[in-house]
Amino acid sequence: MIEPLMTPRSVRSSIRWIVGLMVLLILGHPPEGPAQTTQPDVPDPSTLIDRCRQAAGGKEKLESVRSIHMTGTIEMPAQNIQGTLQAWLKPDRALIVAELPGIGQIRSGIYDQVGYELSDITGARLLDETEKKQLLDGLNPDNQFQRFLELKDPHVTGPETLGKRKAWKLQGKTSDGDTESHWIDTETFYLLKSRMTLHHQMGKIPVEMTLSEYRSVDGIPLPSVIVQRTGPAVQKIHLTDIRLNPSINDNVFALPDQIRQLVERSSKTSQE
Repeated sequence: MIEPLMTPRSVRSSIRWIVGLMVLLILGHPPEGPAQTTQPDVPDPSTLIDRCRQAAGGKEKLESVRSIHMTGTIEMPAQNIQGTLQAWLKPDRALIVAELPGIGQIRSGIYDQVGYELSDITGARLLDETEKKQLLDGLNPDNQFQRFLELKDPHVTGPETLGKRKAWKLQGKTSDGDTESHWIDTETFYLLKSRMTLHHQMGKIPVEMTLSEYRSVDGIPLPSVIVQRTGPAVQKIHLTDIRLNPSINDNVFALPDQIRQLVERSSKTSQE
């Protein structure tokens, strides 16, 4: 069953996917060029992925982004609810905090290999291994390209029209057998849309992300608007400030007391 829109878990799920996408997008692309006047040849999957990687500057540039700080708003248009969003990211740790009227604060993070969520409504919970892997993969920029490369039976079709842009559609299956699709701009190699499956305690949830309103951050074009659709449910993220390689004290990521207590209880249980 797909969970209702206004739940802490659905908000946290949205934020985790956005973190993964933002790490991929935040690594740089060539500036937007003029509209194409000729039909480009359909690239094979490996060539398309390689172009994306080259546009990001290669492995060395990916590894040069060691920290990210993002602030913005998260909106649920159907419910006329808007709250705040803030994220601190490093390659092996993260803290994402959302504040929403009627829902309260939702914290999602990973530190010292412990993934968790802490909600004013549902309390404290440790992420299972699948959820934790999704979050960790999102924090490693090169893993995003590796995700494309590991798709089984990948193929490219198009170009398709997305708004005013043309995009190649890269599609394949994950190791779990889920179909996954990504629409990549034929000129700039921006990621314009992704359609994939989210795994969490309640099962599998199909999600679609669209990315728009690119702007320059330290000379790098980045999307400032990200929209997630899960069936009829819509959540909109507007990133108002993105900073690359800021100094972030590791104390920011420290596990909350409720989470440390859960870890201690879990450790004792596993030893019995």
